Amino acid sequence: IGTTFVVGPGERIALDGQVTRGQSDVNQAAITGESVPVPKQPGDEVYAGTINGDGTLYATNTKAAEDTTLARI
Repeated sequence: IGTTFVVGPGERIALDGQVTRGQSDVNQAAITGESVPVPKQPGDEVYAGTINGDGTLYATNTKAAEDTTLARI
């Protein structure tokens, strides 16, 4: 928790976190069921198991790997 990680374009987000830098649309269909990508910018939450769009995101991990939204599903 508290570690910053980088998610490149087209990559799967590995951990739940909060965006600290960058902007991108994220496909959250696997978690939320939303059919359109959701825009993310600093301060927004991202979820493990979702797919980053065209931008690069920097995020700070907010939960242990076993406590992520994806792990609970």
